[in-house]
Amino acid sequence: MKFLTAKEWEDYARRLGPEKDIRDRRKLGRMKKRIDFTYCSRLKNALPIAREIVSCLGNYASALLWTYGLVWGDRTQEPDAPRDWSDYGRWRARVGATAPLSELPGQLFDREERTELAEGIEWTIYTGSDAIVLAKPTRTIVHLSHDDLISIHCRSTPSGLYALEKLGLRRTACAAAHRR
Repeated sequence: MKFLTAKEWEDYARRLGPEKDIRDRRKLGRMKKRIDFTYCSRLKNALPIAREIVSCLGNYASALLWTYGLVWGDRTQEPDAPRDWSDYGRWRARVGATAPLSELPGQLFDREERTELAEGIEWTIYTGSDAIVLAKPTRTIVHLSHDDLISIHCRSTPSGLYALEKLGLRRTACAAAHRR
């Protein structure tokens, strides 16, 4: 796993379009489907859900977990941070982060690091950060929102989506196919 600065993750994501287009979901016309799932914080089973999200990415060479929105700031640096934030900060340090989340918002995972990617997604869900998961090759893009929303943009429906519903996520009615 490698931690990336804002400039480094921009270089990684550039082929999908400008940062604003990716965050605002305008540049996802190539993805034929958008499936939204909602949940109520705090999830008790974020790790199994994160594992299923990783399985939806398919066989990838690398995957980027890019934390672009810290609604409550980078609480990993606070001395009296809530437990999820302090646990997340310890996890980041254990897996090699040398700077705060606000300075190293991207985490690049190799194909062999599926477990670590799932853990990163788990902590993103627990802390309520806004993040995007981009894999190469890009068949699926996942948006994680502090609003208890997980949006999966994909070319074809991954079988793991059904497991997400079994794990308690609710599919929303606005999950419509994209039109070009």
